[in-house]
Amino acid sequence: MWILQFLPNWIFYLLLFAGIVGYLLSNTLLKLLRYSDVIKIASIFGIIFGIFMVGAIHDNDAWLQRTEELEQKVLELEIKSADTNTKIVEKVLVKKQVIKERGDEIIKYIDREVIKDNEVIKYIENCPKLPDEIINTINRAAKP
Repeated sequence: MWILQFLPNWIFYLLLFAGIVGYLLSNTLLKLLRYSDVIKIASIFGIIFGIFMVGAIHDNDAWLQRTEELEQKVLELEIKSADTNTKIVEKVLVKKQVIKERGDEIIKYIDREVIKDNEVIKYIENCPKLPDEIINTINRAAKP
């Protein structure tokens, strides 16, 4: 509530207390006065408004506490997220390195097995389809 930002909380407790005291006095000691009914009605409005604002203060405090708890959970989850992101990046880097090493092994294997007497050049120049020998060689090199 906007009024809670401008006025201190003790004012509403004081208003509630003054309303209760005013109501009790208007029923007992101030009955003899001319404006005791006005004091009684003002006291009742003071009690009602005081109770409402005290409830608003407690509600506002509960929401602020809940907000602080959720902010703390968000901070904890951000820390966990950063740790998880670090693990994921490490796994990706390891997998990239493994893929690069496997690719280098495949190239070495193909260079060693397929290139004999310039047959690869003959394959590339003469046929539109890659021969089964090269495909089988690449498949054998890719197997662990």
